[in-house]
Amino acid sequence: MCKAGGVAVINLVSKVPSSIWEREKPVDAEHIFLHTREPVSADYHVVYGIRDALELPNSPERLIFVASEPPEIREYNLDILRNYGLIVGPSFPRVSALPHFRHVTGIAPWWLGVRSPTDNHYETHEGETALTRERLAALPQPAEDKLSVIMSTKARTPDQVQRIRLVEYLASKFSDLAIFGVGHNPVEDKAAVLTQFRYHLAVENSSHPGYWTEKLADPILTGCFTFYGGHRSYAEDFPGNGIQLIDPYQPEKVYRAISQAMETGAWEKAAEDRNRHKESVLSEHSFHRKISAIITSLPPTHSRQSISRIKAHHPESRWKKLVDPLYRQVARRIP
Repeated sequence: MCKAGGVAVINLVSKVPSSIWEREKPVDAEHIFLHTREPVSADYHVVYGIRDALELPNSPERLIFVASEPPEIREYNLDILRNYGLIVGPSFPRVSALPHFRHVTGIAPWWLGVRSPTDNHYETHEGETALTRERLAALPQPAEDKLSVIMSTKARTPDQVQRIRLVEYLASKFSDLAIFGVGHNPVEDKAAVLTQFRYHLAVENSSHPGYWTEKLADPILTGCFTFYGGHRSYAEDFPGNGIQLIDPYQPEKVYRAISQAMETGAWEKAAEDRNRHKESVLSEHSFHRKISAIITSLPPTHSRQSISRIKAHHPESRWKKLVDPLYRQVARRIP
């Protein structure tokens, strides 16, 4: 069942605050999106990475699951995923081997202009974002010719651990390296940093084909030249200059590459590509456009009144429920 003219009502079920999704939604969106934490009636239901038990008011063929996190961060139960009509996301191991998987990039929301007091993005307010889509498009170019990095205290994956080591090494080489984040110079909104410095270091939590997140999209939106520690497939979405791939496991090589780029004016030289990449994030690589295109491409199905009961992927242990809130409280108090 779709609205007249082939317009579908899509319920995006997510723990991401709805105001963040609403900002990203294009004004000329092909379909109607409803952003909620709990499922509501719709033609299609898109579940964004939620592993809790769900009751979705739809038939299985109209359910889409977004594998939003890599296996180093979040483990998905493949038997549970088989209850969905389609699985989409970057090409993570195991998940991408499912017969109903479809490779999609650019699935992470933008966090620029959103206050987040800790490493946990979901601890945000539900109010309006500080930067609307229109303000993002009109942001002035950063003015300071320095390198910035926004650090995380997370050290669950090998790449997260190496990210910390890399920043420590670069800090010993660059006396003016601007380090922000929990445990350094706390910043609640990344925009305060990314709109100030022309060069930015961004290292993903892990590396997989098609996996790039707001760690890349946010500095692109502010016009930064980004030294990027992620999978090289990012270049398929952002060809040209403006982003330079680095290997976080080779600190000395990274230092030399950054030094040379900054000394030769890489930011100025990449102006055309940086502007093109920003426009690409605002338009082509919108999560809503990706989902709209997928749903438009699906074969027609007859909607029927039904409830799909999805079990929890991995029920949280009693200890995890107790420890996680304590960890977040401690992280807030670290000077």
